[in-house]
Amino acid sequence: TQRVLQVFVGHESGGNNGDSCITDGGFTSDGKWVVTTGSDGTCRVWNPKKGTCRHVFREEGGKGYFAEGSLTCLDVSGGINKEDSGANLGLVGCEDGTAWIVHLVNKKILSCLHHYDKSSSSSTNTDTNMEEDTAPRSIEAVGFSKSHPHWCATGGADGLVKVWDMNGNNQCRQTCNHRSLADGEGDVGDSAAGVTRLKWHPTKPYIYTTTSDGMVCVWDARNGSCLSKFTGHDVDSPINDVSLLSNAVTNSSMDGDHTTTIVSASDDGTIRLFEFLEG
Repeated sequence: TQRVLQVFVGHESGGNNGDSCITDGGFTSDGKWVVTTGSDGTCRVWNPKKGTCRHVFREEGGKGYFAEGSLTCLDVSGGINKEDSGANLGLVGCEDGTAWIVHLVNKKILSCLHHYDKSSSSSTNTDTNMEEDTAPRSIEAVGFSKSHPHWCATGGADGLVKVWDMNGNNQCRQTCNHRSLADGEGDVGDSAAGVTRLKWHPTKPYIYTTTSDGMVCVWDARNGSCLSKFTGHDVDSPINDVSLLSNAVTNSSMDGDHTTTIVSASDDGTIRLFEFLEG
């Protein structure tokens, strides 16, 4: 039989059209809570058995928590920082170019990651008469590392993926630049393409990303280098989701090379499978 177990109601009207849009959600790694983000600028923790809201993280009277505007993405798959040794952390991406690390159990906002660098963006703007900064700033993807649980990553509409050390005063330890891949290549679309999704490898410090111009990339988070890139999707169509299957997990043998199969789903109406040889 099929039945609805719970319906969570509580996100408020928000966003440009005034609708209450849920932008992301998922179970915590221990299965105890459901966490959601919305266009109303709130992150909510729910009790899946009772259907009640346990806590709301929100912008509160200009105290500098969440900025006004939509929360765009979420990861609650784990993570360790200097204040917590368990999988009780959430990572929330925002439309204004910030990401927030929250403690889901203690109900605290722990820190802010400033992905969008206004000074860096302004330095590349040649129009000195512009009164308003129009550079893309929204964070579109976030994720905790599986192999290095004190690392996390943010991916933005600016085409950058930034790797953060949650044990090192939340410093940006590395940047992966999709724009650099388009210079002189001619086959990877617009150099201003933004990041749409990111996934960490389950056992290695690799980040798999997708872009708004149909590209899939593999990055080494230790040094920011691009290990591989895959094309084939329409360059005018963003990739909406990506999934990984690594035989480093499914194959118990430690001998030989490992491969990761990448599944990407695009606005061009196709789903493509790519294979990356990890070595």
